[in-house]
Amino acid sequence: MTGSAAIPRNVRFTKWKTQIMIAQLSLLILSLGILTSAAFGQDTDIPENATAKRFGSGWDCNLGYRKAGAACAAIKIPVNAYPTNKSYGTGWECSRGFLRSGSECGAVIVPENAYLNDRGDGWKCVRGHKIIANECDLVTVPENAFLSDSRSGPGWDCFETHRMVGDACELIVVPQNAYFDRGTYLTNWKCIRGFQPENSACVAIAVPANGYLSESSYQSGWKCERGYSASNSLCVAIRLPNNSHLDSSGNDWKCDPQYIKRDGACVIQS
Repeated sequence: MTGSAAIPRNVRFTKWKTQIMIAQLSLLILSLGILTSAAFGQDTDIPENATAKRFGSGWDCNLGYRKAGAACAAIKIPVNAYPTNKSYGTGWECSRGFLRSGSECGAVIVPENAYLNDRGDGWKCVRGHKIIANECDLVTVPENAFLSDSRSGPGWDCFETHRMVGDACELIVVPQNAYFDRGTYLTNWKCIRGFQPENSACVAIAVPANGYLSESSYQSGWKCERGYSASNSLCVAIRLPNNSHLDSSGNDWKCDPQYIKRDGACVIQS
């Protein structure tokens, strides 16, 4: 065979693959060089008392400093305060136990029998004391009462069987045929079924014939059966006029369709 010898196929493939790898490596080195140059260039633009942002470009002022144009100016922080690194407001907060007063932090004066609140900018009275004129006075608990956790009121509450009358706790007198109920306004008791309150007692409800006890013990305390209507203290039978029927309550009547009520009768609509 004449001429140059043919290059085997596997050799040509290996040579082509090597060239690609060399090109990729060169591109990686170039990219690293560009990034390194950019990083060094960025460092030269960061002002004093600032740090490059962790992500993206730019920089942020260090704690205790705030942006002022292209620089970071120191925040004037008063005694007993700390920097917040916030871009708004004063840029500082008073330490626990101190309260802002203008541009300074004054100590919170905690009176006797009190403690700093959770925020540390005020105080609360310990249990058994209440605020009176910026002091914590001892709560005087009367007989048949206990300390309450409410910050309003006298600082105490009566036992369940007593009610507050002035600065004392008065026993709630439950009459015969009644039971204790703290939620009932004024009396704190309710009458049992079949009785209703009258003055300070529970009197029996007089249910007329053709009537029954209602769920409410107020007003009459009873209702009439279906087909009867209340008249004073009686249940009287309802007399249905022609072309009428009992209504949904069963204690009154209404006219059938196409009729209207007039003078106790049902007349055809004209």
